[in-house]
Amino acid sequence: MRDVRIYNNKYPSGCSLLSIKPTNLISDCRIFSASDFQNGDFERRNGQKGWVSGLSNWSCLGERDNIKFEVDPADEQNHCALVSGNTFMYQGLYFKKSTVTFSFSIKAAETGAPGGSANAVFEIIDADSGIVLVSENVSAENGPDQAFGEFSWKGAFDKGNYFIGLRTEEGQKVFVDDFKASTGTYNDGLAVASEGTGKTVDALLTDTSVLPRMKSRNVIEYPEFSAETTPAEDRTPGEVVPIDVNEGGDNNGGEADNNKRKMSAGAIAAIAGGAALLVAGAAALILTRRKRR
Repeated sequence: MRDVRIYNNKYPSGCSLLSIKPTNLISDCRIFSASDFQNGDFERRNGQKGWVSGLSNWSCLGERDNIKFEVDPADEQNHCALVSGNTFMYQGLYFKKSTVTFSFSIKAAETGAPGGSANAVFEIIDADSGIVLVSENVSAENGPDQAFGEFSWKGAFDKGNYFIGLRTEEGQKVFVDDFKASTGTYNDGLAVASEGTGKTVDALLTDTSVLPRMKSRNVIEYPEFSAETTPAEDRTPGEVVPIDVNEGGDNNGGEADNNKRKMSAGAIAAIAGGAALLVAGAAALILTRRKRR
């Protein structure tokens, strides 16, 4: 799996690809790309006999036909990639904050007599900004035995997604094999500067214009109220004034209070009478049961 973007979805539960290790996958649901080159040797060791992984996890900036899966001219049992022309062959990998060592094998892909040479560039690009963080020239030769030469580079990276691979220019042609990335403890002395080389590859940035945009929230403004109180002219600030519960009413001298008291007394008498009847009924029931025995 390669070249996948997952954004702006509803995730009711945790997301996972189980044992699948994708490359060049960027998401907002905590699914990450692998942290090592996948099929970096272009073989499929545990697959069906005769099956090979080829370029299945390799992305390409430029003409896809400029990267090809080949048999090593010096060893028919070995497979490699042929990179030519104006091309960047890479994998998108994810690293936690760590020091990473990259290595791969390379040789010039000259036809005919040994002794040819070619040039390529090892590049690491920040997937979020498109900034080229690392750009290292690699000189490849085709020796008498047509053996691969080894390239290795080490640097410390912050957590994030990166595009790592090999770039060739017009007229250049190389065989590459055995890509590896191993991580270790972050080393400040090997920290890669965030400004990088100063170059940017905009073609590798995610086109966010196709993503749905969140609607802006409407902010409701509520009116504010304030009130001030002043004591009456005939009152002294802090003075305790008794409250007349009948003020403004129509009880005319407390008649309503008397009625309330009378109603309360009547209600109490009714409740007491009901209770007495219940007690008498219960006593009569107990005596009746005793007589029957």
